[in-house]
Amino acid sequence: MVFLYYMMERTKKQISENDPKHAQEFINIIERRWDYQMGRDLHLAAYYLNPRFQYTILGIDMDSELLAALRNVIYKMVLDLEIASLCLQETKQFRERSDSFGVPSAVVSKKQMNPAEWWIHFGTSAENLRHMAVRILSQTVSASGCERN
Repeated sequence: MVFLYYMMERTKKQISENDPKHAQEFINIIERRWDYQMGRDLHLAAYYLNPRFQYTILGIDMDSELLAALRNVIYKMVLDLEIASLCLQETKQFRERSDSFGVPSAVVSKKQMNPAEWWIHFGTSAENLRHMAVRILSQTVSASGCERN
C-alpha cells in the first residue's frame, strides 16, 4: 500500500503525456474508481510518511492535501487528543530530518529499507509519530472491494 498513491500519480502523469487529447477523460475514470474503492486519506498519509518520497519529492512536506489527510488519519487512529497532537508536532522533526531522522544511516537507507522498518529504526526521536507511522505503513493492499461474487 505504501507505494500505491505514488504509482497512481505517476500513471496519471504518463497518461497526460502520452494522450493529452483524451487524458482528462481517462483520469476522471481513474479518480472516480480511486475515490469509490480506496481509503484515500490512508494512502495519502502513507505517501507522506514514506521517507523515500518525503526526502526526494520537492514540495511534499508542505502539501496541504497530504497534511490534511495525515491529520484525518491520525485523529481516526488515535483516540487521545493529546497524543494525536504530539504526533502532529513530531511531524516537524520528520520533515526537517532532525534528531534521529537526520543520522547518516537514516539518510542512506531511506530508499533501501521497507518504510515501516525504517521508522522502527530511525523514528526514535518522535515516539508517538513513530508508532502511528508503523501502523499506517504496515497496512496491506486488498482487492476485495473490487471482487464480484
